[in-house]
Amino acid sequence: NKFAKKKFTELKENIRLTNDILVIVNDDNKAKFSIMKWGIKFSPASPIIFNSRIETIRDEKHWKTIFSKQRCLVPVTGFIEYRKHENDPTDVKEYKKKNKIKNKTQIRISLEEEEFFFIPSIYVTLKDGNNYNSLITTEPNSILNSIPYHRMCAILKPGEAIDLLFNEPDWCIDKIGPFDDKS
Repeated sequence: NKFAKKKFTELKENIRLTNDILVIVNDDNKAKFSIMKWGIKFSPASPIIFNSRIETIRDEKHWKTIFSKQRCLVPVTGFIEYRKHENDPTDVKEYKKKNKIKNKTQIRISLEEEEFFFIPSIYVTLKDGNNYNSLITTEPNSILNSIPYHRMCAILKPGEAIDLLFNEPDWCIDKIGPFDDKS
């Protein structure tokens, strides 16, 4: 089998860049769990790609080919975005100044009405035989835009996510966009 059989118990609850993460793949038209490394590095000289823009996937043949053949879903309960200090509200700035906090503000993004959701992703199998993935991002919705944040992970609710593994690539690309924060 071409997908990792690593024990799920070895995974971290809060993943970081380059960690192993749990994904769901289309393996012979069946949804199966696998473990992949977060971040794609095509060559020693290339940067690690942690996130892939849906616009690039849609417009560039190389990325669309990867998406067409190798997409997966990353189940999550939320994700963290970081707001720059200068974008903090006044009360947060004052609190940080008083307490000598210089870090960016962590903001946890989750869905109120869902225990978990999925982030669509692409993956590649490199020369070492391992699978590496890159999360798909979109323009921010109005909530993340207010942080302000320039990109956001694409979000799919459980009822709509599995379709991403089994439908035609163009249909799937059209389904990935900023999460509707009005619903």
